[in-house]
Amino acid sequence: MVHIKQNIFIRLMMCLSLLAFASACSDIRLAKRNISTYSVNDGLKGSFCAQPPLSTSTPMKVVFLIDMSLSNIGRITDGGAFDRSQATDPTAVRIQKAIDYINNCSGTSANKFAIIGFSDTILNNPPTNDRCRFFRDKNTALNDLNVLKNQQTAANAQPTGVMQTTYYSAAFDCLDTLVREDIGNTDPRLLKSQFYTSFFLTDGAPTTQNGEPIPTNQAFQYANKVKSTAFNAKQATGGFLLQSVYYGNLDYGTAQQFLDPISQAGGTTGTIKIDDLSRIDFCTLARSPIRVPYNITQFAVINATAHMKNQALLPDSDGDGVIDSEDGAPTNRRGSSILIDAVCKLMGPGCANFIPTSCDATKVDPFFGLSECDREAMSLAGVHDQDLDGIPDSVEILKGSLPLTYDADQQSGDGLTLIEKIRRGRQVYFYENKIPEAMEMRYKLQPIGAGSCGAGGTEWSFDVFGNPLVPTLAYSTSNANENEFMGHAANENVLLVYYFAQPVNSSLLGTQVYVSRPLRMKYGSKDGIYLRPGDFRLVGEIPTR
Repeated sequence: MVHIKQNIFIRLMMCLSLLAFASACSDIRLAKRNISTYSVNDGLKGSFCAQPPLSTSTPMKVVFLIDMSLSNIGRITDGGAFDRSQATDPTAVRIQKAIDYINNCSGTSANKFAIIGFSDTILNNPPTNDRCRFFRDKNTALNDLNVLKNQQTAANAQPTGVMQTTYYSAAFDCLDTLVREDIGNTDPRLLKSQFYTSFFLTDGAPTTQNGEPIPTNQAFQYANKVKSTAFNAKQATGGFLLQSVYYGNLDYGTAQQFLDPISQAGGTTGTIKIDDLSRIDFCTLARSPIRVPYNITQFAVINATAHMKNQALLPDSDGDGVIDSEDGAPTNRRGSSILIDAVCKLMGPGCANFIPTSCDATKVDPFFGLSECDREAMSLAGVHDQDLDGIPDSVEILKGSLPLTYDADQQSGDGLTLIEKIRRGRQVYFYENKIPEAMEMRYKLQPIGAGSCGAGGTEWSFDVFGNPLVPTLAYSTSNANENEFMGHAANENVLLVYYFAQPVNSSLLGTQVYVSRPLRMKYGSKDGIYLRPGDFRLVGEIPTR
């Protein structure tokens, strides 16, 4: 299989090189001249959040990591006496607030919960602890919280036993096991609609299992644990956030040196310090967390059903990367094999011989409709931008650039980089000069402040004031995922508005978000479309370059 994939990549490189050479030398002079038939709709506008907001219907898996150390109920003095006056939460308000959240504002019945109480003994073997392996329904989670309350009540009567040291390591090992196993046990079709929110509640800095203080220069160890958990969750699911919450009045300065990096690795700006636990509002924090700010790094509007060739804008009704006039089956994306025609075109004759035997052709993502077989044939992994050049893999395949090579900055003779040509609606390896302005995509983008994007979020406005549309044939398919995006009526064009965003200044967040919105606009129509932040959908997170 490795040799087959290497051969495919070599053939791909050769084909694209020959295509570029041929187009440079003879394409415009010798090819039959195509005549553009297009109309311009300048009514596409809207706004979006650098990080898409959570819908109230988004299924959430909420984790409460609750400090169960002795300091919650008092302190042992140097003389050995137990001083209850130094307790940080003697009546277990932190646990009651979690109970209130689950009872009153935890959202749909699809939500699940995990309750992780941590000290040196409550979680001393995370991989075999059921609380570290399974999310629970509402009633079971409430029972788990009441177990913690009862443990604190018992410890109040006899201050020994399970409530001892502030053992962070057990909590984060448990969280990692929980999330990884849950991802492995969830139907892959449901993962992208699943979001993890975690609250880490503590009243002090971490200690070893024996109660020895951890030096602050080792704070990165805990942040890296959370970073690893978050990265794996974001790759597979709809997202992950962790918020640290500090309560009490002990040594916050030391604790903060651990908790701020932990929060930032979990995607939130820093630690929330609570002087009065009764005022903590988990309902608001769960839906509007204080996120690390993100900047937009790429924004584009792509027409999947129109391609430019020889200075003409031409229809590609089935969005398979081949214009209708050159497509033997212009309403069948996979006319000659189970691979999309754009992939076969790049591979050359006999592409069906290179179909991986283990792939499932029915597994098609809704973003330009690449199947599992398409991706495997092209040696593409699970991420959506394999070469991290800011052009999604599916867009590169349809528009003719290389999904395995960082080629966004390359030029093909007409003074534009490949990424700029794609943003304007051109095909990357055709030299196009003197293009009428109305034939190209044009838009402007600007930040407009926090708006409706929640704490730490930035709202951006966009205005597409040049949007050429072409006449198309109707296209539909029995594959629900593919049809959700690519299916359209006659003369409708399929557009994809997408953007990439990455953290402004947090080195602890190693991923960028890829967000999109597919839509349809009719050739000849002047009707406008206005998109709002809630219309956009998180495709996934990919590593930053």
